[in-house]
Amino acid sequence: ASDWSVLAFWALVPDTGWIALNRPLRVNEEIWVTVEAGCVPAHLLMSDRILVEGAGDVDDLRIDEPLRPGASRSVWIRDSIPGGRVHVYVNQKWRASAWSIASPTEGVFPVFVGELTEESEVSARQTLCGRNGELAPPVWVSRGRMDLEAEPSSVISGQTVAMTIRGRDADHGFVMSGPVNGPTGFVGYLGQQFIVSAAAGTPSPIRFTVDTEGYEQGVVEVPISAPAPPPQAAFTITSISAIGVAHQVITDIEWTLTGGGQSIRRDQKPNTTTCVVTIPIPTPASGSTVVYNLSGKAAIEFIQPGTGAKLTQQATAFYTAYGLLGSIVVEWRGNARTAEINVAWAPIYDPETGAQIDTVYVLVLNTMS
Repeated sequence: ASDWSVLAFWALVPDTGWIALNRPLRVNEEIWVTVEAGCVPAHLLMSDRILVEGAGDVDDLRIDEPLRPGASRSVWIRDSIPGGRVHVYVNQKWRASAWSIASPTEGVFPVFVGELTEESEVSARQTLCGRNGELAPPVWVSRGRMDLEAEPSSVISGQTVAMTIRGRDADHGFVMSGPVNGPTGFVGYLGQQFIVSAAAGTPSPIRFTVDTEGYEQGVVEVPISAPAPPPQAAFTITSISAIGVAHQVITDIEWTLTGGGQSIRRDQKPNTTTCVVTIPIPTPASGSTVVYNLSGKAAIEFIQPGTGAKLTQQATAFYTAYGLLGSIVVEWRGNARTAEINVAWAPIYDPETGAQIDTVYVLVLNTMS
């Protein structure tokens, strides 16, 4: 400042330290420090000039909320003036004082006050340069509530999973920490994974609690769900066009299983020489067998040798050792089964002369397992 000789006397500062002032700083004046040292380069003999800004209003003091009860608490002060003296009162009685060290970026600093009990009234004021500020608006100490969230939110019976429970202050939303207890005791901490076993017979839901000083007990319940039933086993039929000509495709195919008081139908339009149809079938009662009759219908398209004509024929009966049958038997015990069935042709003979008199298109069972 221009009156530096009045503002401060010279001081020996080994590295960093304070220089006492002889008068208060004035708003909008510039201050700087000069160094007298023979080994210091000239451009380092004087610091940058700093503009003195207004100190703010001593009446702007605020107390951060919430205040929770506890044996060892600090009160966070907002909008204090750095260098001011802050005094905290509990139920209108002085409790603690501290120099304001609030930074311009954070704006808050703590004052340790010791024990706070529920429903106590807390206020504060600051003093600066002999001036006492007004009491800040009071804040009452209250027990908090927490919102807990489990991830995953449910578990399946018989599984062991890694679970994380997170907690937030229900009123102000900030993240909380603390120990988590399960049905048998301590299991982990908020925000950290721990292992949960839902062994068969574990009661549902699994109850987790969090006890944190100054808060009501937090509770989250994780239901146990039954495992999904196993997928239905299926009967898989592979159909093959086998009429012995160069060009042949199955254009339509349909299979129907009838039995056990129901009819199950599946169809496709493959337009290929081979196609696979999968038919899921309900699992029968343990140890029992359900007898189904399998019927089918296939359309096969081919080029007739010699003429080059495109023909389409239907196969609707099974060619067996017992003659042509409308269906074949499939025994079902709940285990996956497969069958390979050809779409082919068979000759028709005159029963008297034995001469071939016609051709029929048929379904021929190759294998079933």
